[in-house]
Amino acid sequence: AVKTAALSVIVSSNADIQRNVFKRNRSDVLAAAIGVNDSDATIAHNMFTDNVSGSVGGTVDIANWATAEVSNNTFLRNRADAGGSCISLNTSYHYVRVLNNLAAFNGGTPAIGFLDCQIIGCNIIWESGGGYNGPCASDLENNLNIDPLLCDPDGDLGQVAAESPCFSEVCGFIGANPRVGCSRPGNKALPREATTWGSLKASYR
Repeated sequence: AVKTAALSVIVSSNADIQRNVFKRNRSDVLAAAIGVNDSDATIAHNMFTDNVSGSVGGTVDIANWATAEVSNNTFLRNRADAGGSCISLNTSYHYVRVLNNLAAFNGGTPAIGFLDCQIIGCNIIWESGGGYNGPCASDLENNLNIDPLLCDPDGDLGQVAAESPCFSEVCGFIGANPRVGCSRPGNKALPREATTWGSLKASYR
């Protein structure tokens, strides 16, 4: 069986993974795109599209005693049946930061799955299984459940409209592609109010 399909960071390693495209990778067991195990990684400004993960991890899987920052990535149409369809935090080690990521149209499980309290903030999650699955809901701030106004939801560039909530006054830009791709004045973004995951979770009960 194929475990991590694209990239593995294991055994006390360090990795800086930035500005890549991970598309149509598939794993039977673990992460479809990136697996980080007992290592340190920066995962930023990457595009993840149409990846399918296996029975344990999600598109990005942070496991065991790993430390990581996962920031300013865009996840479109990924799927995982365990962990999290975009990011799976299989660790109780509290040195993982998940910030300013855009996740839209992902399925199978919620976009972010985690075992213990982590720093998870300033993410936009839209039509991705309710957002998250894990404890400490009241501690996760400035996340939004809102249409990001993608210019081409079926495409791979992740460009958003000038009116997109990804241009956040509180968080800065959210996602991997800050270039404005279109204007949709007839489809205004909803108010850009921060909220807690607890209130978002309640809306899916």
